[in-house]
Amino acid sequence: MNITPLVKTLSLLTVCNLISTKAITQTYLSEERESLRGIEAFKVETFIQKVDSEIHQRGLTKSQLKTDVELRFRTAGIKVLTKNDLSQNGSMDYPFLLVYVQIIPAKLSEVTLGYAYSIDLSFYQNIILYREPSIAIRAITWNISYTGIAPYETSIRSIRENVINLVDTFMNGYLAVNPKR
Repeated sequence: MNITPLVKTLSLLTVCNLISTKAITQTYLSEERESLRGIEAFKVETFIQKVDSEIHQRGLTKSQLKTDVELRFRTAGIKVLTKNDLSQNGSMDYPFLLVYVQIIPAKLSEVTLGYAYSIDLSFYQNIILYREPSIAIRAITWNISYTGIAPYETSIRSIRENVINLVDTFMNGYLAVNPKR
């Protein structure tokens, strides 16, 4: 079985997607980052939707992604709320960044050649309706997505790297309106 043409095709699709995602991101950030102004801290939530358990066995877990993301923010000096912070204040109204990853195996017969995946970062916070100020709802105020395909051997690394790339995009937008003092 010759899988080289398939791997080349998957790699080309990933590169094309990365280029289009960068262009969309730059436009989006300039319009939406104002919704992040004045946010001093937030929590991080992660969710992985997978079709098979192998991805978990190979090391891609919710807790690993959460650690990756939180470490990135803390290294940049951005306060991430801990369980202790949340339990002390007893409020569910904190803004949060949801990192949502969907993964589907790309198979030929019974052999997994790689994975198709999508990553979605959504920032949720409470907002007040302009037309009715007494109504406050939780809504997505900032969002970015990425879709990719990765060969089996590098799939875990590719997914984690692309999560961090999107986190960096979010972080750049956040820091643009909340500069360090």
